[in-house]
Amino acid sequence: MELGFGQSAYATQFDAFVRNYLTMKTGVTPKRDEVYEAFKKHSRNLAGSDGDINAPEHLHKVLGGLRDHAGYYCRIALGRERDATLRDAFADFNELKADTAYPALLEFYNDYEDGVISRDDFVEVIRMLESYVFRRAVCGIPTNSLKLTFQSLAKTIDKSNYLDSLAANLLSLGTYKKFPNDETFAAALHRFDAYNFKRRLYLLRRLENWATKEPAQVGQYTIEHILPQNPDLSPAWRESLGVEWERVQGEWLHSLGNLTLTGYNSEYSDRPFSEKRDIKGGFRDSPLRLNKSLRDLAVWDESAIMDRGTELAQRAVAVWSRPSMPEGVAVDALTSGLEYGVDNFEHLRSQRIREMYDALVRELRALDSTIAIEYRKVHIDFAANGTFMDLVPQAGGLRIQLHVPYEELDDPREICADVSDISRWGTGETRFLLAAYDELPYALGLIRQAFDKQLDVE
Repeated sequence: MELGFGQSAYATQFDAFVRNYLTMKTGVTPKRDEVYEAFKKHSRNLAGSDGDINAPEHLHKVLGGLRDHAGYYCRIALGRERDATLRDAFADFNELKADTAYPALLEFYNDYEDGVISRDDFVEVIRMLESYVFRRAVCGIPTNSLKLTFQSLAKTIDKSNYLDSLAANLLSLGTYKKFPNDETFAAALHRFDAYNFKRRLYLLRRLENWATKEPAQVGQYTIEHILPQNPDLSPAWRESLGVEWERVQGEWLHSLGNLTLTGYNSEYSDRPFSEKRDIKGGFRDSPLRLNKSLRDLAVWDESAIMDRGTELAQRAVAVWSRPSMPEGVAVDALTSGLEYGVDNFEHLRSQRIREMYDALVRELRALDSTIAIEYRKVHIDFAANGTFMDLVPQAGGLRIQLHVPYEELDDPREICADVSDISRWGTGETRFLLAAYDELPYALGLIRQAFDKQLDVE
């Protein structure tokens, strides 16, 4: 593994890899300074309570899996992929800095390596995730839910129907996890502050090189404001924009429609549009496809900026495409387990258990209104920065499992049990039963410890 990473990357990236590997395997993201302890715990759990962690077969299983996925990580995150098409897809995805997707990508890569999914379908998977992340960024959807989405994404798809199942799962996500549709994405991008977007060069590069076998080396170009940034516009520009030139400049200056790529930024300077178009190296001479629509324009005004913005936004809809289901196939037919709700839990139909559950939810919402609730087939997950609790409604009360080690929990009444070594629904390590309404304050004190611990995860 050291040789695969290389000396420099091993020193800076190996812990990050193991952290993502453990997230993929356990569904829980360890703190950055607790990765080693989390890996030892994972090893012990694999061996079982009676297993020998030093047995050769156990070491082969644990370290063999780690070694294989280390290779996948180097190809995904460090540019070591030999297949050019996959390498390009990984490079594009990595420009979005969506490292939280690595646990899912590690499992997808393992499936590709095992022949569960073809190369072409694997590329489509990467592109689908790229579109999901980028559309959300443009639409201003908070990124803190991405970790929760990617922690479980690979576990929720039907691998016998890989692409359609993944597409259906992504399309079924709602509220804070949603995959923006074409209309929402195009409308947001049209007025998007593209110039101050951290991935602005990625945005323009992908638009420039979409669907061509002759991609431009965008790194040699700079970003050009067609309508200049200078607040003291020349008389020629003011005349072109009209009496509301200040409003037009303020409203559309950094929009996608007003940005392009050029190697002649210094020559263009604040020249009038007609000169930028006609000088040597101007828009008429530009080989870039982003400049094609500028070649024959007579004037650059608000209408022209808006029209070009609409054109590029529609191109973006195709570049970062949203998946669609095959004709006649409904999304919910391929999303087993994703559409559960309160009414799916038999014991929540009991008035006593339901009232206790509703009171617990109200208290948690008061603690932090952004806490997300995920209804699964048998249990319910509660998450903030990550999942901090899972809950199973039972006839006798609410069985609560906290994502905090038993030995770290302050539990003076000693109502909790360590369940880290036993089979269970959910992944919480410490369990207790909330059996009566008057026990709720004490239960909330225990839950708050798991909540605070999860918020500390970096």
